[in-house]
Amino acid sequence: MQAILRYALSSSLFLLAFIALVSCGSESDSRATIAQAGSVWWNAPMFFANDYYSENGIEMVSFDVTTGLESKNAVVAGTADFGVVAATPLVNAALNGEDVLVLGAYMSSSELVGVVHAQDNEIDALERGPVAYTKGTISEFYARSLLASSSNYPSLDELTLITVTPPGIVGTLANGDARAAVGFDPFTHQALDRLQEDGFKLDVSPQKYTVYGFLITTSKYANEEPDVVTAVINSYKTASNFVTDRPAESIERLENQFSMLPGTLKPRFDTVDFNYVTDKQTIQEALNREFELAAEAGLTRGLLAEANNFDYMLTKLD
Repeated sequence: MQAILRYALSSSLFLLAFIALVSCGSESDSRATIAQAGSVWWNAPMFFANDYYSENGIEMVSFDVTTGLESKNAVVAGTADFGVVAATPLVNAALNGEDVLVLGAYMSSSELVGVVHAQDNEIDALERGPVAYTKGTISEFYARSLLASSSNYPSLDELTLITVTPPGIVGTLANGDARAAVGFDPFTHQALDRLQEDGFKLDVSPQKYTVYGFLITTSKYANEEPDVVTAVINSYKTASNFVTDRPAESIERLENQFSMLPGTLKPRFDTVDFNYVTDKQTIQEALNREFELAAEAGLTRGLLAEANNFDYMLTKLD
C-alpha cells in the first residue's frame, strides 16, 4: 500500500513539474498597451496589426480613446506604451516639450477632410455659417488651410463657429444648428447620407491638407523596451503590407467592421496610401506644415522659433 502511495505521489509531482515547465515555455510574449481611436476605418493598419502582435511576441492590450490628443496624452502620462495620432497632437507635444517618439506613419490621405454644406461652394458656406467643427483637430486645420488660400477669404476666427465632437457634426447639421460643417470621414459621409435629399453636398479640396496617421511611443519606453518597440513596428509594417497587397479583402473586413454597405468603401479606400513610411524628411515636412497652421490658429503661444523643432521626435526614422 505504501509503495502504491509513493508511486502515486511521485507521479503527481512529475506531472506538476511537467505542467510548470510547459507553462513557463509559453509565457514568452511581452505585454504592452496601446491607446487608439477606433472610430475611423482609415486606421486600417491599426486594426489589422492585432493579427500580428502575437506572432511577433507581443501581448497587446488596447483601449479606445476619442481623439489622437487623448492617445498622445496617455502615452506621455505612461498609461499607454504606444499611441496612434495625427500630426496635430505632435505639435501639441512639441509645444509642451513632451517626450514623444514617432515610429512611422502608417497612412496618409489628402481626401479625408471636407465641408458638408448646402451652398454654391464651400467658401460661401463657411462665410455664411454657423459652422460646426472640432477645435484643435484635423478639421480645424483643414478649414484654416482652405481659407488661407486667398487673401479675399476671412480667417476661421472671423466665422460663426459651433464646437462639436467629430461625430457631432451629423446631428448639428440635421437639427439646423449649423449650416455647414468641417469634418472628416466617416462623419462627413454619414452627414451626407442623412442630408443629401435636403440639398447638402460634400466638398473636398485635396490640395489643401494631408492627413497622416502616426505610431508613437516615448524615448524612455523605447530605451527600456527596444525589442518590444521593434516588434510593434514590425506588426504595423506587416499590417500595412496586408492592406496594400490585399485591398479587396481589407475593404470587405472594414465594411463588415463598420457596418457599411458592400461596395461603398472602395472609392474612399483608394484615396489612402497605407504604406508604412519611416522617411524622416517626409514626416518632418508634414509636421512643419501642421505647425504653420497651428501658429495661424494662435495655438503656439508665440513660441514659433523655439517649438518648430521636431528633431527629437524623429530619431527612430530613416
